[in-house]
Amino acid sequence: MTHVQHGVEEYLETLHRTLAGVRADRRQAVVADVKAHIDDALESGQTVLEVLAGLGPAQDVAREYLGDHAAGDHAAGDHPPDAPTQAARLLQRAALVLAVVTAVFVTLLLPGYTTSDGGDATGTLAEQLGLGLSLLTLVPAGLVALVLLVPTPRRGAAGVAVAALVTALALATSASLGLFYGPVVLLAWLAVLVPALLRRGLSRTARRVWRIVGALVLLLPTAFTVSLLVSGSLEAAPALLGVAVAVLAVALAYARGSRTGYLLTTVLGAALLALAAVAGGLLVLGLWWFGGLWLALGLGALAAHDGSRPLRPA
Repeated sequence: MTHVQHGVEEYLETLHRTLAGVRADRRQAVVADVKAHIDDALESGQTVLEVLAGLGPAQDVAREYLGDHAAGDHAAGDHPPDAPTQAARLLQRAALVLAVVTAVFVTLLLPGYTTSDGGDATGTLAEQLGLGLSLLTLVPAGLVALVLLVPTPRRGAAGVAVAALVTALALATSASLGLFYGPVVLLAWLAVLVPALLRRGLSRTARRVWRIVGALVLLLPTAFTVSLLVSGSLEAAPALLGVAVAVLAVALAYARGSRTGYLLTTVLGAALLALAAVAGGLLVLGLWWFGGLWLALGLGALAAHDGSRPLRPA
């Protein structure tokens, strides 16, 4: 164990001991939050002495936490949610909103769809089947909403069950409209995985891999566009080049671990979803998938970033 690792481990052990009277899952969440903050600071170039000095003595950090939450601990089962719980709520609510938006899109706005026998249908789903049957497209949204109604201690297991059910529904209907629910499936699983990772504590390597993979995914459409420009299949236009440069800037910010980069990724994803709703043609599914993917990447990184900060930043 290096001198740096020893200093950090000793600090976290002191914090853990001082929080001995706190419920075990919340104590672990606090220690994981502080550890993630230390890892972020070390990765940014600070020394371990600078980081620990900025946090202050572990006993003071523990006292701040105990002072802020003592009233909640002694209330009748009511206490502020910890960081993993807040991350789960953010992602579950996002999955619910996107599930409702997807249902509205495929029911009322999608100009045509493919039937289960492979044939093409004209008109919207509501026009073909009637509004009553079309309400079945809200089933995934109803399943995701159930998770938010489950008591918090059981929400993790409920989230896994619902994510699995939504995945099964999307796969079962993939020959028709199920593929449009892919982004909802991704958000539902992120709502399970991100809180679990926060409780375990995200290592610097894991965060670095997340950021690099996310940035590469952001760059995929730009790389495809550049290949079309080079091959001459697509004519260069100032607006197109401007968008490519903007996406490149956002991807670099994402790779650096910038919260602004995560926010802009979320906004870009929402913009692509909106574009898919009005674009029509063969690009609809691709735009919808990339929009949903970017939205999930942004929100997942935001939830992990905000959840890995200490509860009371120095």
